[in-house]
Amino acid sequence: MGVKNITETDIELSKVYFTLLVEVSIRQETIDYSSLIELSKKRYKKNSFVQSGIPSTTGRRLEVLREHTDTLKLPDISSIVVSKGSTKSGKSYHLDSEKERKKVYRTHWLNHYCEVIHRLNTTLREIKP
Repeated sequence: MGVKNITETDIELSKVYFTLLVEVSIRQETIDYSSLIELSKKRYKKNSFVQSGIPSTTGRRLEVLREHTDTLKLPDISSIVVSKGSTKSGKSYHLDSEKERKKVYRTHWLNHYCEVIHRLNTTLREIKP
């Protein structure tokens, strides 16, 4: 995996963000980083990982998610997360984000949801002492 020293926080937030991104994808929309964090905090009020989430670390959590969807040969669902006020993906995004979003919107994410969450949970079990 490319992300070094994956933490429990990385995995827990990746799972939450994935769940929300599936919803956004079904609507064929994009969401900015701040709105993703705001929505997660509103939706998961009792989750301490979510409540401590900040925009500057969101990209890392999306990278962790991307690594897990890549292993399943799925499009990069993080491509629908954009900078506020634009339709551009974050600076660390190297693919043609518009092309990738079209793939994301065509994917039936509910058919893959359990598989992605299972992969994230497997990684969590591997990193927890």
